[in-house]
Amino acid sequence: MGRNNFKKYSIIVFVIAVVYLGNRFLFKNYLQDLVYTIARGPGTFFSQKFEKVSQYGKALFGRSAIISEDEELKKENLALSGQLSTLGSVERENDALRSQLGVSARKNQQFVLANIFSVDRSGLSSTIMIDKGARDGIKRSMAVIAGGNVLAGIVGEVFDDHSKVILLDDPRSSVSVRIGGQGVIGNARGIASQNGKVVLDLVTDTDQVREGDLVVTSGLDNVSESLLVGRVDKVELKGGNLFKNVEANMLFDLSLGSDLFVILN
Repeated sequence: MGRNNFKKYSIIVFVIAVVYLGNRFLFKNYLQDLVYTIARGPGTFFSQKFEKVSQYGKALFGRSAIISEDEELKKENLALSGQLSTLGSVERENDALRSQLGVSARKNQQFVLANIFSVDRSGLSSTIMIDKGARDGIKRSMAVIAGGNVLAGIVGEVFDDHSKVILLDDPRSSVSVRIGGQGVIGNARGIASQNGKVVLDLVTDTDQVREGDLVVTSGLDNVSESLLVGRVDKVELKGGNLFKNVEANMLFDLSLGSDLFVILN
């Protein structure tokens, strides 16, 4: 058994030696080149396929990375938008504060910044709700103004954390006013079903009042003096009447923003 194996291995070694020497010296490496040529085709094929698979894998993982980065960017954009929105609100409030502080500093007034969160304007009433109440020192009959000393209305009802403000054009509103440069004293009250307008009562037929005259608070009631109320847009005198029919447009406008100030003193 051992001799047979020895003969078999000897033959195999001999054949390999003959092929090697023949290829080296007789065929000039022809057989080696032939084997390489035969193997090159399948090798190239599998190599290309592997490369494509590798590229696909890279693209797939790269796409996943891009999607992940895109989602992160969206989150960052949303966060930045929220920050910008907050900054815009803060900047708007700061502008309103600066505007009002310029007036209040001269009058030594104290006030609370409030925001409108509800509006009710109809033919029967004209009111707003603000987000400050008794906890913030708000009381009934306090004046509520917009930046620049423009009177919006008077506090009508007070709750713990919010208040109802009766606007000047509400039929229940009544404020003592001074009209024009002549110092004519009258009374401004709201007109039912006409938002944005007030009637100026107690203007006699001899009082010098013209369209375009500025209307401000007189300070003869509980409301501070020289708050801007409106501008006269109608003056009529009918024969035999002792008082003129005078109307004015309010200067306060809800479209100017939601920031208001409640005067505490």
